[in-house]
Amino acid sequence: GGDTPLREGLNDVGNYYNSNSNNLAHYRGKSVAGDDPPYFLEAEGGACQQSFTIIITDGYYSYDIKDLEVDNADGDDKNLYDDRRYADALSETLADVAMYYYENDLADLADEVPTNERDDATHQHMVTYTIGFGVTGTLDPLAYDFENSIYPTWPDPDNGNQEKIDDLWHASVNGRGRYLTANNAVELINDMLLILKDIEIFSGSASSVSVNGDELYMKINNDVLLFQSKYYSEGWHGDVLAYHVDPVSGELIEPPIWS
Repeated sequence: GGDTPLREGLNDVGNYYNSNSNNLAHYRGKSVAGDDPPYFLEAEGGACQQSFTIIITDGYYSYDIKDLEVDNADGDDKNLYDDRRYADALSETLADVAMYYYENDLADLADEVPTNERDDATHQHMVTYTIGFGVTGTLDPLAYDFENSIYPTWPDPDNGNQEKIDDLWHASVNGRGRYLTANNAVELINDMLLILKDIEIFSGSASSVSVNGDELYMKINNDVLLFQSKYYSEGWHGDVLAYHVDPVSGELIEPPIWS
């Protein structure tokens, strides 16, 4: 109908994660999310699953609905995730939607989501990335340094269209993602690649080691195994490998005895 319901769209996706059901499987008559819930069972690795959403817009969002029930999520001081860097006195903004689904636990699973330099939440939550395509706000994100407490006073999106783009940036800050701008198709493609690379990096390629039981305190022999776990964000798979250990150098003996 000509509207740009970004807040409602982001809220729908957040609710899809939050309900952990396939309630978006046939959203508005279209198959958009498959037939399964977004999170696996805990025994299948669901506790450490990460959830990402990317918003791309070439326009200014419309306020056709005001009852998303997220209130002033980034300024209500209900937890440690909405401090001064994120807060404003406004309610039901795009940034509030992003914060609501970031700070609330979206699944009844153990809190084992991996953290990174921008995102220290271990509960199941939604990370929001945003791209403004051919649109700019009143604020210059490069003029601020959140690590050194140099952050903006967030404008009211109701004040104008450019303020709605400021809210688009604010949403990515609240959602611990990234905000990017693009002015042509090539820049848009590059922005998408940057976001996908960012997700890949923060999804982690983890590698840790452990040694079996009390054998650690004994002389290294063929009964001593070193186990290494790996996770590959490219392809979304993992592995566990077992190695013998060289009794002289203490180094792993390749190849692993099993994988």
